[in-house]
Amino acid sequence: MKKLTIFVFLIMILEINAIIISKIPESINQGDFFIIELVNRSEITNYEIETDIARTDIKIFENNDKIYSLIPVNYYVEPGKYIVNIKYKEDNLDKNSEFFINIIGKESVKDSLKVKEETAKKNSDENKKEMRSAVTLVRKNTIPEKLWDDKFLMPVEGRISTGFALERYVNGKSNGKHSGIDISAKKGTPIKSVNNGKIVYSAFLKVTGNTVIIDHGMNLFSSYSHLDTVNIKVGDIMKKGDIIGTVGDTGFSTAPHLHFTFTIGDTFINPFLLIDKIIIN
Repeated sequence: MKKLTIFVFLIMILEINAIIISKIPESINQGDFFIIELVNRSEITNYEIETDIARTDIKIFENNDKIYSLIPVNYYVEPGKYIVNIKYKEDNLDKNSEFFINIIGKESVKDSLKVKEETAKKNSDENKKEMRSAVTLVRKNTIPEKLWDDKFLMPVEGRISTGFALERYVNGKSNGKHSGIDISAKKGTPIKSVNNGKIVYSAFLKVTGNTVIIDHGMNLFSSYSHLDTVNIKVGDIMKKGDIIGTVGDTGFSTAPHLHFTFTIGDTFINPFLLIDKIIIN
């Protein structure tokens, strides 16, 4: 029985090595992401990836004759071992390969915010539902081509006042994990597009104020919230470093700052995994 188990395990490894080119991490933190590069051969088609770690649609793209998928780890996923299942057709036969990945939990850091009741009302459950509905719909679809180039920029010069995935409490009530980073800066400070992309959302939301979302292609999005002024419109093509607008304190905010996020699909990831980094040449 033991020999049979080892044999099956070796078959699984051979199948994975046959279709995956990139190195897969054995362990990864909540809120991180990894990239899978898959074999691009005419006899292998219809790739699909299934896993419980992402909590968003996992999409597969071709770039420069290579096949990639960006896999986020949702920061609410419990620590532990998870399966990633890759389905595909080879010579029109259905096949699948699996591998395991260990999700590492991060120590919870709490951040408390006390605000006036009038300000707190902007962060009501109803307003948060409105915000989620709007931005989730936008991130359902993406430009299939990779639009970004080289390293991602910091969107604005300033001080990091709130980090990623902190447990935030507002007037003693849990507000969930912080979805991005807050960068404190003077009102009116220019905000840059962190890389090439297309404006897919620009509107005022009661929670995040003036909000802009850029699609960088291949299911990767950046968002910019609480802006004072907005210099762009939906459909505009942005080059890295182009000015989107200026720092403000619109929406649920206590002082001028930029709330900045990256998402893969609708799952937030740690912005510092991308800022000043190159992913997929």
